[in-house]
Amino acid sequence: MEYDLNVDTNEAQLNHLTIFINHRLEGYDNQLLGVVGVGLDFDRVATLMDYYKKKYNRDIYMVSPDGLIQVHTDKEKITTLSIFDIPGLGSIARRILDSKDTPSFFEYDSRTAHILLTSRFIPELGWYLLVEQDETLALESIKNTFVKNFLISLVITFATIIFAILVINYFQRQLETMANTDKLTRAYNRNEFERQFKYMTNLNRREPVDMCIILFDMDHLKQVNDTHGHLFGDTVIKAVADIAAQTIRQKDLLVRWGGDEFVLLIFSTLAQTRQIAERLRMGIQTHNFYKNALSVPPENNQPITISCGIARYREKETLKDWVMRADTALYRAKARGKNCIEEAMDTKP
Repeated sequence: MEYDLNVDTNEAQLNHLTIFINHRLEGYDNQLLGVVGVGLDFDRVATLMDYYKKKYNRDIYMVSPDGLIQVHTDKEKITTLSIFDIPGLGSIARRILDSKDTPSFFEYDSRTAHILLTSRFIPELGWYLLVEQDETLALESIKNTFVKNFLISLVITFATIIFAILVINYFQRQLETMANTDKLTRAYNRNEFERQFKYMTNLNRREPVDMCIILFDMDHLKQVNDTHGHLFGDTVIKAVADIAAQTIRQKDLLVRWGGDEFVLLIFSTLAQTRQIAERLRMGIQTHNFYKNALSVPPENNQPITISCGIARYREKETLKDWVMRADTALYRAKARGKNCIEEAMDTKP
C-alpha cells in the first residue's frame, strides 16, 4: 500500500488529535527509501465539519471499513464508537459498509427523529463519508422555502392584479371620455346630452326644477375659414367652447351640437339663463381670437360673435321639441342681425 492513514495524538502539537497520512518511498528495485507523512490537525477538520453542520443542518463524519468512527465533530466518539452500536443506525450499518461502488441513500429511526443518510466511499482515504439529516429539519427547510416562494408569488400576483385594475380603469375612463365628449372642444356630445336629459326629466317628475337651454352658433365662421383656413377655424371653435365652459356653473352642461353649434343646459330660471347667455355673448365679442392668426390685414379679420336662442323646459316635453323651440329662437336672432339673444315665444318668464 502506497500510503497509510492513522488517527492519533500529536505530541509536537500539545497532543492534539491528528490525522496522519504516511507515504512509503521506494527505489528502482522496490527498496524502501523511507516514509514521509503529513499530519492534519483534527481541530481544523472538526471546525470545518461543524461549520457545514450549522449551515446545512447535517451531521458529517467518517468511518473506517469496520464501522469505527474516524472523524467526527464529537472527539469522544473518534475510534471509540462504531456505527454498529448506534441505535437505529446499527440495523443498516452492514448495508452502508457494503456499498462501496456508488453513493447510497438510507433511512433509519433514531431515538428522537427519522434520519436521512447519504453514504459515499472515499477510495483515497479508505473511509466512508456519512452525511445525516433530520427529516423534520429537511422538510422544515422545504416548507420555509415553499412559504417564502408562496408569499413572494402572492405579492407579485396582487401587484399584477392592482396594476391590471389601474390600467383597465384608466382605459375605461378614456373610452368613456371618448364616448361622451367631443374630441376637439372636450364638450359633451349629443349622446351624453340625451342621457342627461332622460336622467333630469325623471328627477323633474318627482321634484320639478327650472331647466333652460341656450342654443348658439358663430355668426361668421365661413368667412373666418375662407380667410384664415379651417385649422384656424377649429382653434376659434375650441376657444368659444372654452369661454362657454368658463361662463356656466359646474352643475350646468356644455354640449357641442354639431359644427359651430353648441347647447348649454342651464339648471336655473329663464331670467338667470338670459343673464348667462348675455355674459357669454359679450365674452366672445370682446375676446381677441386673432392674436395667433396668420399675418393678414387687420381689416380682413371678420368679427367673431354668436347668436343665441333660449328655451325653458316644459313638463313632458321631448328633447326634440325643446331643441326645436330653441332653434326657432336662434333663427329669429339671426334674422335680427346676429350677435343677439332671442327667447322661445311660447315660454313664460
